[in-house]
Formats: sequence, C-alpha cells, structure tokens
Amino acid sequence: MKITETWIAGAIDALVKSGIVVKQQDSTIFSFPKEFKGYISSFAATIVQSGLLPALVIYEQEDSDAAASRYLLPRAIVCLLVKLHLLELRKNFQLSDYWDEVVGAGQKQEFQANVEKALMALKLAIRLFKPAIVEGRNRNKEINSGEQQIQAEPEIERVENEKPLLAENRCANVGWLYYRDYYHDFKNWNFTNEQKNKHEYILKNKKNPFLFNSQLDKMLNSNNRLEIQLKEAGFESLTFKTLYPGLVIGLGLSHGTPAKNDLKCGFQFDYTTGLPVIPGSSVKGVLRSVFPDPAGEMDDRNRQKACYIGHLLAKQSITLKADELFSAVQNLAEQIFMHGDADSRGIDIFMDAIITGPANGRFLADDYLTPHNGYKNPVPIQFMKVLPNIEFTFFFKLTPYYINGVQIDKLALFCHILEDVGIGAKTNVGYGHLKVIKNK
Repeated sequence: MKITETWIAGAIDALVKSGIVVKQQDSTIFSFPKEFKGYISSFAATIVQSGLLPALVIYEQEDSDAAASRYLLPRAIVCLLVKLHLLELRKNFQLSDYWDEVVGAGQKQEFQANVEKALMALKLAIRLFKPAIVEGRNRNKEINSGEQQIQAEPEIERVENEKPLLAENRCANVGWLYYRDYYHDFKNWNFTNEQKNKHEYILKNKKNPFLFNSQLDKMLNSNNRLEIQLKEAGFESLTFKTLYPGLVIGLGLSHGTPAKNDLKCGFQFDYTTGLPVIPGSSVKGVLRSVFPDPAGEMDDRNRQKACYIGHLLAKQSITLKADELFSAVQNLAEQIFMHGDADSRGIDIFMDAIITGPANGRFLADDYLTPHNGYKNPVPIQFMKVLPNIEFTFFFKLTPYYINGVQIDKLALFCHILEDVGIGAKTNVGYGHLKVIKNK
C-alpha cells in the first residue's frame, strides 16, 4: 500500500482538524493523547477480524469512560478523505453514514481500501507529534470547546504512576482488567514470601471478586448496536444461551503468575468492548469439523461425517441416495468453507459471536481444573468461565445452495450443529453447550 506525500500532508491536517492533535496551552508544541496510537492499530485489527461496519459501530460511539475520545479517529479519517476529494463532506463526520450509499453503488471494496489507506497515513503522520497525557478520563467536553488541557508525557514509560481502575466502576473494560489492571500491583516477577502473601491477598480479596462481580448493564450497548447494524447489513443470526456449567473460550492464551489465587488460564475477550467473544474463526472451525474433507477420500471417518450431515439435511426434506450422499456433502462443504480466487462468489462469512443478553447481572465466574498424579496431592488450577444462561448471538452472511433443486436452510443446519457439538474448550466435560432461543 503506497502512501504518498499528499496523503501524509492531508493526514497531518486531519489530525488537527479532528481534535486528536492539539496545541498545548501557552506553548507552540502540538501533542496528542498516546492512546490514539493503540486506537489506530486496534481499529485496523478490528476491520481485519470483524469487517469495516462492525469496526465503525464500535468506534463511532462516544465512550465517557475512555481515557481519550476514540470516536475522533473515524472523524479524522473523514477529514482526510474529504480533503483528498474521495468523500463528500457530511454534517456529523460519521463514516457509517456513507455505508448504505457505497454498498448500493457497489463501491464497498473501494471505500474500505480508502479507509485502510487513511489509517496507514494517520499512523505515519501521528509520529510527527509528541505523545501527551490527558488530564482526566474524558476529553469530550474539552474537544468540543477546543480548550484541551494536555501535559507533555515523559520519555520513560509511566508504570509506577499508573492508577488501577476504581473498584466502583462495574462497567469497565473487563478484558483490560483481566490482562492489564490484574497485574498492576506486581512490581517484579521474583517473588519473596512476603511479596507472594501480599499479591495473593490482593488477588483473592480485590482483583478476582471485582472481575466476577462485574455487571453487563451498560457494557451491552456496543454489542446491541452492532447487532442492529449487522442485521441491517443483511447478516442472519442465531442466538443461544449457555448451559450449565458455562462456556470457556481462550484457555490457551497466556495468563497467570506464581502467586496463589491467580487465574492461571487465558480467556478470549474482544479487544475493543472488553466482553467475552467467540472468534469467527472458531465458529467456522467448529462447523467445519463435522463436515468431511472436500478433497478427502471416503474413509470411515469422512463417511461418518457425511452420514451426520445427511441426517440433518433429511430434516429439511432433502433425501440423498447412498451412492450420492458423500459427494453431495463434500460439494456442500466446499461451497461453504473453501476459499477460491479473488473473484469467486458464494463463500459464506462467519462473524464473531457476541454477548447480547441478558440486560444486566453478572456474567463471569471462576472454576477449577484439578490435574494430579494418581489420587494424592491434587493441585487445583483456577480459571474463568462465562456463566450459564448468558446469550451469545452468532452472525452469518450466507449464500444460496441447492441440492436436487431444494435450497438448503444453512442457518438451521448450523443451528443443529452448534447445539449438538457445542463450542469452546472442555466441551467433552459439559462446557460450551448451547440451547437456541432465537433464529432469524
């Protein structure tokens, strides 16, 4: 992706016009909140992982608890694209306002390419300015009035002076709490006995209770808006509730210290919202696992998989003869899961599954693994799980497919598979099993 001087110059102007880069009081120095370096990277990652529309829904809302106003980033992109005459200026600087227009005109790919190029230009241009510390957690009022109070940031990384999130804030970014704030009190990793006792006390009496008492409440706002936007964009959805004992996702991610009472296993959180999320790649992988290999031989394993899919198709009044079952299911698997060249069509899209209910209440709890040799001296390992009766909504962009002239209801097919197989870790001992409550 080639970024010319015109893009860089426009990006510099856009950073200032959008309010990301501001002039320090009584100074000629221009600075920006250092959080925007992370926002640019995470915005790009969200586009890659979830698509442009979900990224816009998340980033364009005003978040009063954010350290810096991330909604200014889409505004800066608009400023840049307008300056380069790639967009017409709209009143409220919302990138999502252009979505229906570009989709209707068949310009979605071009639009996304320009957004990604603008992000790259902003990432390069922001390096020309000095990072700063924002006084206070909310810059919205200051930005609107043009009276930001910004203090220059020292060159040395601020670790000792960072303050952990107040325990009273029950609508915090739980993913950030779990992976960052969780370790705030750990000054080093070479624990003495005294340090171990201190950290064990903090974990048991402060960190863990705070995580497990976190409430959904306002944290669902982002996901509910995203659900509406995805449905308006043509995505079909399935909503399930978790069954006892709950859902575990992301155990293989790194987490844990030598301290007792620490949560030793990782957990999958959405980087932006901080809520538990089931990646679209995991959804696709689970569904893919029950289909025979499209290029595989008709061995016993693939034959059994084909029979299972054939059984589900029979519920849709699609009956296949024994000699055509295997090839028909293989062709279906290829149409759903296999990627062709850049111009191919008919490939289904699997989005991340997100929490969409209930409207409030706790949603996390702890549980234990107990590996041991024989039956003596078990060593419990504490980990985190999503509680039962938490609603996850799965999103799919599905393309038509016919067998013997009958169109397959792929959504119903996926629904049966997810109810039968479950998702996440430890499904063989009951975790990750689901019950469908809504099918649209």
